[in-house]
Amino acid sequence: MVRLVCTFSPCATSDIIADDPATLADPTVYIWVLYFLALHYAAAPRSSLGPSPNPVRALDLLQRALNHTPTLPELLMGKAKVSFFHL
Repeated sequence: MVRLVCTFSPCATSDIIADDPATLADPTVYIWVLYFLALHYAAAPRSSLGPSPNPVRALDLLQRALNHTPTLPELLMGKAKVSFFHL
C-alpha cells in the first residue's frame, strides 16, 4: 500500500510523504494521499501478518493535511475518528 501511495507523491523510505507539497503538480493529490495514508495507518490489521495500527502516525499525517487545507471536512472527520477509536 505504501509503495503504491509513493508513486503519487515524492517520498523516501524514512519519511512517507515529502514535507514540501509545492513539488507536486496538483496540490489536491498531496492532501488526499495524506488522508488515505492516515486511514491506512489507523486501520486495524486484517490478519496477524499485517502491521499494527499506528494512530500517532495517522494523526501526524492528518495534521499535515489540515495545515495545508484546514477547511476540508473529511480531514476533520478522519482526525476525530482516529482520536475516538485509538486514543
